[in-house]
Amino acid sequence: MKAVRCFWGMVMLMAISLPFYSQAMNGKNDSKSNKREVNNLEEGVSMENVRAKIANPDDLVFYVQFHLKPEFVGDFKESLLELVNEMAKEETFVSTFLHQDSNDPNKFTIYERWREASMEDFISKQLKGKEYRKYYEDHIEEWSATTRDISVLAPMNQWISKEIEPSDNDLAFYVNFHIKPEKVEEWKKAALHVLNSMTVEDTFVAAFLHQDANNANKFTLYERWSEPSMETFMKNQLAGKAYRDEYEKQLPDMISSPRTFSVLKPAGNWNK
Repeated sequence: MKAVRCFWGMVMLMAISLPFYSQAMNGKNDSKSNKREVNNLEEGVSMENVRAKIANPDDLVFYVQFHLKPEFVGDFKESLLELVNEMAKEETFVSTFLHQDSNDPNKFTIYERWREASMEDFISKQLKGKEYRKYYEDHIEEWSATTRDISVLAPMNQWISKEIEPSDNDLAFYVNFHIKPEKVEEWKKAALHVLNSMTVEDTFVAAFLHQDANNANKFTLYERWSEPSMETFMKNQLAGKAYRDEYEKQLPDMISSPRTFSVLKPAGNWNK
């Protein structure tokens, strides 16, 4: 079993105010009872029909976007791998997925999950006094073309395949939704139906649904599929799927602005 912490910056994290994180964590804790309902499935869906295990809804989740200077891409990737041995010792590490942008080799994203009780615990236990992070922190500003974009996400529903392990050959997506306030509950019900339905597909790997920590009308979806290309994904997972067709008909009336998505090329997968 292997693990790695793709560290995105103590300096950056400490620069963001703790009240922001406290608000995010408080919002998550308020809904713990709802998220701990059996299986996190929509009414009428049996777990026997879902080929996925449910991830911990209380994990601390980050999604970080990097834009690197071309001459430092190799240094950036190498430094992440140098953290593997040390990060494997961290008890609260859950998983990290590293990606390279499909259209720009200088852009990377990290999706990571930690089993920490709060952001304050994460800062004190995982950021402070970790000597193995020093080289990365001393150089990340020099390597970066722009400031890192850090999103703190409140997990809602999440599924991980029981049968397929994440692979660097997966097709990965990160999708952003901005929902009309009066349509949030309707959208959540429709999205949950699609997500529960797609977990039975043979090439499904994982899906993580989140609500933005600061805006209750914004949601993100991270998906992984064991599909060789976008063309095969569209053919196998989009065409002729009744549960998707119905959702697509409803979506335009529920969103405040067009959804945006990124197609990501996995560059490393570590799980504990």
